[in-house]
Amino acid sequence: MEFSRELNTRDPADNEISFTGTTTVVWALSDAPPPADENNILYHSDRGSESLNLVGQPDDVPQLEPDIFPLDLQVENVNVPSVGPDGQPADTVYWCKAFQLPSDRKRHAVFVEPVIDPRFEQNVHHILIYWCDTDLGDDINFEGPCYDRPGGLSCLGNAIVSGWAVGGQGEYSPEGVGLPIGIDGPQQVIMEIHYDNPNLIPNIVDSSGMRFWLTEQLRPIDSGLIMAGQVVESISIPPGEVAFDTVGYCSSACTQDLPPEGVTIFLKCSSRAYCCSRN
Repeated sequence: MEFSRELNTRDPADNEISFTGTTTVVWALSDAPPPADENNILYHSDRGSESLNLVGQPDDVPQLEPDIFPLDLQVENVNVPSVGPDGQPADTVYWCKAFQLPSDRKRHAVFVEPVIDPRFEQNVHHILIYWCDTDLGDDINFEGPCYDRPGGLSCLGNAIVSGWAVGGQGEYSPEGVGLPIGIDGPQQVIMEIHYDNPNLIPNIVDSSGMRFWLTEQLRPIDSGLIMAGQVVESISIPPGEVAFDTVGYCSSACTQDLPPEGVTIFLKCSSRAYCCSRN
């Protein structure tokens, strides 16, 4: 099935499609033939949504090293709970798994892509990979609900090595730039997967994750990580607001560590910012 429409219909009651990125398209179908009266629209019971890139074309794919090899960080046949610990239906689950990365030498990650289990791609909302800057100890074997564990997990909320959200694709490092893995980079990480199950579908057994493509042919420039924004708990939107902006700043305590010549930002959003950050 195909459809088309103008990006700008010039209809004051319509929205212009102008955002370069993913747009949520809501669709509805009916098995019944259309009525003779075109003003009598039948209820369409078969419905859903999909995140699509409607504006803009993907950038040219950079040349990758011939020796690249995959490092898969995935859960394996996780039975996603549809009932919470309190016995109530669970339509949202945050599942975490710790990983030890290869650390015998320095490697560069040059391409990162999601590996989404096609059986439940409608239920995987986003994935975050947190950098563990202190040794996890026994928690390196942890796998389970992220926030039900007494004492929590030390890495949650740390710098995000990589992330993905619905509608996203893989992310390439610019030519000549690589993210260090192992020496000079993360050696242990925690992967957090947010499962969204509004229909409370039972027996979701998922094997999603992220795939890092690594090379041992080190590129001239190491990429780094910087995070700015608002923690979710601090955002309080007053009732009745038509629009509400939140702003994150880098304080001098952060910027004083930047080199005098400045930095180049080549990836400006994480999955939780939903591509709304400004450089």
